[in-house]
Amino acid sequence: MLEDGDSVMAVEVKTKPTIDDINRHLWRMEQIQNYPPGATRGRKVYGAIACAVIDEDVKEAAFNSGFYVICQTGDNVEIIPTPDSFVAKCWEVNDTN
Repeated sequence: MLEDGDSVMAVEVKTKPTIDDINRHLWRMEQIQNYPPGATRGRKVYGAIACAVIDEDVKEAAFNSGFYVICQTGDNVEIIPTPDSFVAKCWEVNDTN
């Protein structure tokens, strides 16, 4: 989990993610929304996939799911530029969940 102000980002880290990993992370995001840990209460929760390498179909599935994609590039990491049609999915968690 990464935290900043009223936003939290849940990051799934894999060497080479698969479509199944994207689907599992979607399920986890729903669990966070339905059974929020303390750090997420009253905050907006976003998702991301971090990886060393990613296939195009998996990257597209991540973007279609509303996840950011963060990839290793040499000694650094970069947030992969999103397509023009990308809309980050927000799982809002209220204080009473």
